[in-house]
Amino acid sequence: MARSIAKANIKSYHQAHTTPFAGDYLGRSLGNYAESFIADQILRGKTLPAHLTEHLMDETKRMLRVLGTKPALVVHKAIRTEITAAEFKVMYKAVHEKISSSPSDKHVGHYKAATKRDSLSQLYAGMMSLPWKEGFSPLRWQVVLDVMLPKETNNWRISRLCIIQLYKSDANQSMRMMFTRQLGHILEDSNMVPEMQFGS
Repeated sequence: MARSIAKANIKSYHQAHTTPFAGDYLGRSLGNYAESFIADQILRGKTLPAHLTEHLMDETKRMLRVLGTKPALVVHKAIRTEITAAEFKVMYKAVHEKISSSPSDKHVGHYKAATKRDSLSQLYAGMMSLPWKEGFSPLRWQVVLDVMLPKETNNWRISRLCIIQLYKSDANQSMRMMFTRQLGHILEDSNMVPEMQFGS
């Protein structure tokens, strides 16, 4: 069963490998993490070398133009990249220990216990803020555990299993603070959330 699931997941996860952004000249020019010079040029709306775009479909070229267009965002207050000790405490007091999980050597209860001490809350809040303030991705945050859950009770067909990703608890909570709490509100205020994502 495990071999069949792994085989199906490889097929599922590699569906985009033949698309322009994953393979071919353009995909290779973007690099593994889209941190290349070409990726930067796309986001700045610059014209790309002809050998990267001449074979692309018109729809793909339109996507590239959209990526290079600065959106008209409605921002009521500046985005903060620092998580405070008070926010750390609120985050972890709301986490339910029995139903929360993390592919980490630190149990969620460890973080919950840290909320009882100001010094530990400040320490963890600072460590969770550093990647956002300094612009790097900690190696431990790059480890993800894929878990497959049945979409319907007792239906174990591979095509009916939902894959969820478990991040390190501190990575997950800091992304929640940065993306959901701040950027999510900006996207809603700017009317940039597609209807298909309403309620998610």
